[in-house]
Amino acid sequence: MVRSSHISAPQGKQNYENAYFSILDVHGGCSHRRGDNELGRAAKSPLVRIPVSIYVETFLALPVLVLLIWIYYCGPLLLNIRLSSFWTAVVALTLSLGAFVAEIVRSGLLSVPRGQVEAARALGMTPLQALVYIEFPEPH
Repeated sequence: MVRSSHISAPQGKQNYENAYFSILDVHGGCSHRRGDNELGRAAKSPLVRIPVSIYVETFLALPVLVLLIWIYYCGPLLLNIRLSSFWTAVVALTLSLGAFVAEIVRSGLLSVPRGQVEAARALGMTPLQALVYIEFPEPH
């Protein structure tokens, strides 16, 4: 870990101070970042963030057995759709595991250090290229 006493930013140089704090963030283990490439629950747009948050929070909190019973018995009453037991299990497990996978992907993307994304942007990568070539492969 970098100590602040070992590195001093030149006085009167705002750009150097920003670079100094970026170095501390990367080497100090700061993994929380706010970038352009945020998806799902980390998105800046409320039109994306709110529905995804509702979906993820609902299906993370709901036990799979309760979901199975609701889809199998209440599905025909509420939606006029009768599913076989196999398709009920497929739908319930897809809804439940989709929420878990969304959280795993979100935490993996947030674990990428800010310096990695800034370096990709400094090299001229578009936000989509930085997401595909830097952020997605990094947590693996």
